[in-house]
Amino acid sequence: MIVRCKSVALDREQLALVGKPFSATQAALLELDKEYVVYGLQFETQSLIWGTGVWLQVAAEERIAFAPVCLFDVVEGHVSRHWDLRTWEDGSVTLWPPSFYADYYHDDLTAKKKDVVEDFRQVREVLEREARGDKSLT
Repeated sequence: MIVRCKSVALDREQLALVGKPFSATQAALLELDKEYVVYGLQFETQSLIWGTGVWLQVAAEERIAFAPVCLFDVVEGHVSRHWDLRTWEDGSVTLWPPSFYADYYHDDLTAKKKDVVEDFRQVREVLEREARGDKSLT
């Protein structure tokens, strides 16, 4: 799945739908008009952290940015065959690579823990090639 960033800020209507301001820290990781491979999807029903709606995970350098789908246009909509679907007690649903479900994965990636950074690089290579149509590593 490939998306193009069309905005790095929520307008009033989008904010009403999401129910929570988009973090300036996360927004700073995005570039307007840049295409991103989607690393995961998160369907939030009532999250106090992220807000509601559909959230994407996209790579921003060696980090993952979480952003509401309304900030993007879909360029290529096929979902990854490397994602696992999980449901959560609050009704939320995630489609992520299996390793992303490890306890503190996203925090450890931000903290640059060596084993998590290496895993992310491998996941990134597979998902990038899959999204671009290269079947050699998928």
